[in-house]
Amino acid sequence: MSNKLKGLFLRLVLLLVWLVVSACHPDDGNYKTIDLGKESSGPQQPQPTPTQPDDTKDPTPVALNADATISALTLSSGVLDSEFSPDITQYTANLAHTDGIITLSVSLTDPSARLWVNGTPIDNERPFEVSLITGSTLLQFFVFAEDGSQQEYSLTINRASDETIGSSTAIAIPMTYHVIKNRQKFIGLSAYSDSITYQKTVSLDGKIEAGIRYNDAVSQWLIQDTPVYGTLYDGYERISSLPHTVSDPDELLYVPNKNFTGSDAFTFYVRDEFGASRVGKISLIVESELSLPKGIADLPEIFFTPTPAPAISGDTETKDWYIDNTHPNATNQTRQGESNVRHGTPETPRLDLPPTNTVYQAGAAVFIAGNSDKPYTLRNSPSWDRWVLSGTAQNPVYIIGLNDGPDKPVIEHNGTELRLEAEYAIIEGLHFKGTVKQKRELNYANGNLVMRHCIVDGLSLATNGAALSLNVGNVKVLYDMHIKNAGLTRPDLAVNYAVQGLEIFDVDGYWVLDSLLHHHAGDAIQINGEFSANLSIARNKIHSNNGSALNFKRRRDLFFIENDVWDHRVIRYDSSESGGTAVRITQDTLEQTPNYSTIARNRIWDVNTAIIHQGQFSWTTDNLFWHIHHNENSATPKYAIEIGDNAEPNYQDRITNNTFQNIDGGIWLWATDNPDIKEHVYSGNIFGNFNQDSLEKIHFKISADHVAQTITENNLYMTPFATLWGSYNVWDMDTYRTNTENATASLDNSDPLFVDESRFDFRLQASSPAIGANVEQATYQEFTERYNRPLNYDLNLTARPANDSWDIGAYEQ
Repeated sequence: MSNKLKGLFLRLVLLLVWLVVSACHPDDGNYKTIDLGKESSGPQQPQPTPTQPDDTKDPTPVALNADATISALTLSSGVLDSEFSPDITQYTANLAHTDGIITLSVSLTDPSARLWVNGTPIDNERPFEVSLITGSTLLQFFVFAEDGSQQEYSLTINRASDETIGSSTAIAIPMTYHVIKNRQKFIGLSAYSDSITYQKTVSLDGKIEAGIRYNDAVSQWLIQDTPVYGTLYDGYERISSLPHTVSDPDELLYVPNKNFTGSDAFTFYVRDEFGASRVGKISLIVESELSLPKGIADLPEIFFTPTPAPAISGDTETKDWYIDNTHPNATNQTRQGESNVRHGTPETPRLDLPPTNTVYQAGAAVFIAGNSDKPYTLRNSPSWDRWVLSGTAQNPVYIIGLNDGPDKPVIEHNGTELRLEAEYAIIEGLHFKGTVKQKRELNYANGNLVMRHCIVDGLSLATNGAALSLNVGNVKVLYDMHIKNAGLTRPDLAVNYAVQGLEIFDVDGYWVLDSLLHHHAGDAIQINGEFSANLSIARNKIHSNNGSALNFKRRRDLFFIENDVWDHRVIRYDSSESGGTAVRITQDTLEQTPNYSTIARNRIWDVNTAIIHQGQFSWTTDNLFWHIHHNENSATPKYAIEIGDNAEPNYQDRITNNTFQNIDGGIWLWATDNPDIKEHVYSGNIFGNFNQDSLEKIHFKISADHVAQTITENNLYMTPFATLWGSYNVWDMDTYRTNTENATASLDNSDPLFVDESRFDFRLQASSPAIGANVEQATYQEFTERYNRPLNYDLNLTARPANDSWDIGAYEQ
């Protein structure tokens, strides 16, 4: 055959191949679904052989592309065992059994090349669906270049065998996390199990009688599906096999894909003695700029200052610092032309942290690299290591570690204390770690300080104080912090060093946002001081502290909003008793009662008491209180909310639009008399079922000094109404209405019709009697009048009222 005929034949073959592929996958805008459950020997399409054209007739040769590589491969569920690279040709992915059909997207380096998967032609970059069998499925990808070159890739998908999800009544608690684009997020998981028990913990001759807490009731935590648009880590390890057994439910970390914004998610379930729970969803909202919960004051400008990036190369010292004890060229030895304390450069960084008392000038960036295998150690001079961060509003000082990954540079305290003397400074991406039983605190900080993406791990093992204490100057922001394990409780409970996780004292303007705080011997957060004000504690996950999640002692304008709080129990030591209450607003100093506290849109569960407050003018609204239970061997009745004495002449509080379910008792107002204005509004709430072993199945227990000034309207009671109204006699609804002007618009013995309590979903069904049965409560208007910002949002962030009507409880339908 002549060269000319050969060239014509080649073009004809390529045209036929293109026509066959186009016919198999028309451009109809839909996914192509193919059954790839069986292996294939490869494509049956003709494979063109490159040939040279007739040089005598056509002097210009036809250049045919020879690139037959895949440039990208993504799955709608699960992740590849290694990051995709065109040079790696074999991959594995492990999926849950529920992933019977997944969507794949394949991009070819050369758009003119053609792709077959198990013998089926696939259009370049068009997503296609794959039906999977249980067990192992092999997908073979054949790529043909224009010149006939070919490359084969393979993907083995292991689909897990069926497990009876939902065989247990345990609940994997759904949660939502907010993430900033290109940054990380610390993740904690929670669950509730019928195996949980509530017993008072007693130290008696070394014998402990303790209840079963949630993390003991749950035998296994499993990730079912990983995020589609980011990476999930368990400790330092990337999760790739599914289902994945979690090593510690408080040690997960999520990193979104580069520049991704939008919604992402993963699912998990737990096992207890009864089997496997249903799956719970962790929703991840990735934002280009952090949004704030409704009712929170705007963040200070310093928070939004862009973080500088380190130079990639260069070996000349500047005002910036480069510290990396893992770099082969790292040294502390000053070279010619460098400062006495060398700053380091990208190509020759410092080996260690600079000496104590080093002053970091305005605008300087201190880049600290490293990992947990090679920690840095603070110096002891004589008992602390002092950092002076001297920034300005226009030029802050930056201390920058790793803010988008799990294995951060570690700073060990070595028996000393880190003292921050800082003004206009940002610290991020470091792991502060304590290793010995001596007092070690982050403290002595001046104004305008931001800490974010940091771990504070067991920093203080002293007998008192706090692990983190930033209390000199105003304006402080803690964002995406993981603060854990402060203090010490001996197993026999003979010793308890009730150290707080975070102490706030005399600071005006403090934000604690989107952080994870747990397992402190004292309170997770304690606020004190006559001048403490404008305190925003919002969207945090707080659990398993020996004290409270929040203990607000002084002084005014607290915003505790959209937090998840769980697992707080009374613990009795040899000499004292603590814990059991999630949120305490207490009167530490008689002349300085906490004033103006907002507790809104929180979810509080698995505690002895949700709230005890003694503050003047508090708004408690749109919260969910669930599984509030006394210790089983305690003779003291427990109520979801208790209101105690304060030393103010007036006593006004609002408890409105909340949902109570599985509680011992509702609201107990035990305060003695106040001489002037008394006004208690407890309206618009859903009171669900009582616990079967409740010691007092009472909705309202009101002191005789306050009954005349207590309003209870537009409530829904799932069980027959019962109140102790200034006496020891229990009144039912008829008696209550006869003797008071209350409850005329309340619903008695009425099912609120929750959507699905077994999935922690307390929204209202469309036929719920709570819909439209409420009125506008004064809470929202009073809040707006004081702060000039709205609060009228339900627990699902729906603006109230929805559809021109007000619903009872924490959710608008």
